[in-house]
Amino acid sequence: EDDGAAAAAARKAPPPAEARNGTRWREWFAMPHLPEPHKDPLFRPYFTQRWHDALVQSLRNFLATVFATAPPPKLLLLQTWHRSEAQRKIREELLEARARHDALATSLAKSRATRDRLAATVRDLVAEVHHAALRVNADRRGGLFDEDPEEGRADARAAGA
Repeated sequence: EDDGAAAAAARKAPPPAEARNGTRWREWFAMPHLPEPHKDPLFRPYFTQRWHDALVQSLRNFLATVFATAPPPKLLLLQTWHRSEAQRKIREELLEARARHDALATSLAKSRATRDRLAATVRDLVAEVHHAALRVNADRRGGLFDEDPEEGRADARAAGA
């Protein structure tokens, strides 16, 4: 219980004067303006190889902890899904559907070409029948103001004889 009471008292105690006044931070903000900070007694420990190695090791431990406890990235899950059996089947179905689509498109193009040829043939036949009917009707009755064709032929024979 004494430890708990001491911890509670420490939490209620005001921060030290240097933390309240920011003197410790002030020194760090002054560091970029020092001509040779590696020679300053306050900053010299931070420029040693030992401190550098300790920093690198701490960073590695931190990152290892973060990556060990963090969920896998979504892109990694996407790669795993992309290689899955279900995705392989979907790709195969897509290829089959594309092949069917291409076959149907080819068949449609052939059908349209055949339809266009048949339509042209029907147009030609209808035009021929129409023109033949006009010729037959013209030969039968002549024009509106024409004389009887038989009389015209008889007159022509008489004039030529």
